Amino acid sequence: MSGSLPSTLQALAAPRRTLPLALAGMAFVATEALATRDLRLTGLLMLVVLLFALLVPAVARWVRRRPQPARQLVLGLVAAALTALACGGPLLLWDREPYVAHPPAAPAIFVLVLLAGWILARDIDLDADLVRVSDRGAALAREVEDARLLALRQHLDPHFLFNTLGAIAEWCREDPLVAERALLELAQMLRLLFDGIREPSWPLARELEVLAALHRLHALRDDERHRLITDLAPNRALPVPPLVLLPLFENALTHGDARAPTYMSLEATEGAMVFRLWNSGAYAGPREGGTGIATTRRRLELAYGDGAALAVEARDHAGIPGTLAQVHLPPEPRP
Repeated sequence: MSGSLPSTLQALAAPRRTLPLALAGMAFVATEALATRDLRLTGLLMLVVLLFALLVPAVARWVRRRPQPARQLVLGLVAAALTALACGGPLLLWDREPYVAHPPAAPAIFVLVLLAGWILARDIDLDADLVRVSDRGAALAREVEDARLLALRQHLDPHFLFNTLGAIAEWCREDPLVAERALLELAQMLRLLFDGIREPSWPLARELEVLAALHRLHALRDDERHRLITDLAPNRALPVPPLVLLPLFENALTHGDARAPTYMSLEATEGAMVFRLWNSGAYAGPREGGTGIATTRRRLELAYGDGAALAVEARDHAGIPGTLAQVHLPPEPRP
């Protein structure tokens, strides 16, 4: 309960709580003062009101965190003690009956103390939960943005870009038509990448456009090695986080070889989609320094929580050792 007290007092210091509490307390104290004109009774009631504000909401929050019978009993004892002090204190100390906390009204005052403390505790906890959710949402938004920028940095690989630009320079002399096509493909891929980091989500069809643009660029430089066979479901309107599949696809293009083409499929199942990607070269676990799989897994977690799944495993195809990546994409990212 020691942790509840400081945070509760801090929350009660907020003007939207301090003002109603002060007005209610002043109303009780002023009524007692006008009815009895006794400073002792008035002062005792002020003390009870102050002890209520200091203790009851904090104890109620402590109970709310773990509503065990022992804790509930403590809350009841605190409320009973304050009720006894307000109603019975004047009789014991000065043989006088108070006006506001008239002894026959003790049961009602006891219930009022419990209810008021519980309502204040609930209000403070709801505010704290809202702040936590807001902070978590802001943190997730920052992580998503960082992941997008990381995806962009990863796939604007200087080595790949410089090699592509060098090849385009050679094609300008040897085959201007191929050079023109390469420049258009590069421009298209860059346009899609920059669109992706500005969007919270986009249709799966746009994601596949990025993969196709990247493949065309690789194939222009080495069409024997970078062969691609696709089997894609016709409905590709499913919203997905932009560039979420790009690290897996780039891994497949980078680590696959000319022994077999890369296979990419998309299968609809109960409103969701299963994306599969196979490339030659047996999977032997995460590579040192590699971030593609980890980035994809983190982005799926940020977008879908536990709703999405990524599995990467070694899988032979037609007798050729290879790597199979499977991504289960739910119908909608979480809000």
